[in-house]
Amino acid sequence: MIPPFDSGIYAILDVSRIAGTDDADVPGLLDRLAAYADAATAAGAVAVQLRWKALPMGHPERARACLCVREAVAGRVPVLCNDDLAAALAADVGLHLGQLDGDARALRVPLRTRAMLGRSTHTAAQVAAARVLTVDYLGFGPVRATS
Repeated sequence: MIPPFDSGIYAILDVSRIAGTDDADVPGLLDRLAAYADAATAAGAVAVQLRWKALPMGHPERARACLCVREAVAGRVPVLCNDDLAAALAADVGLHLGQLDGDARALRVPLRTRAMLGRSTHTAAQVAAARVLTVDYLGFGPVRATS
């Protein structure tokens, strides 16, 4: 089983914020993601998540970006892919799910115990409901609203 990470800052690399767009063809995007991931871990982040909402699930660029982030952090912290099981499996990283992003119990099966699985929660009821899930951590938020 993946050991739990320390409490602290969970860095989210949101492509639309880093690149100013969600376009997969931004020159230097992978280098920028790697630099942000490295800087986040150097500053003390305990985990790094790649968030790329505009790309369809299973898009190969999402897996490529997850792999780039994983290589940048070089095992210092867990790396997670937001929502996309296929990309998480292809890049050998964990998976983070929002409340509407699938059944964590079913998605645990392909991840097995080799990869971390997390779930976002926003209310006390969602935290209570998560007790029966096979997740490794719960995220609490949002700190800031997102679209």
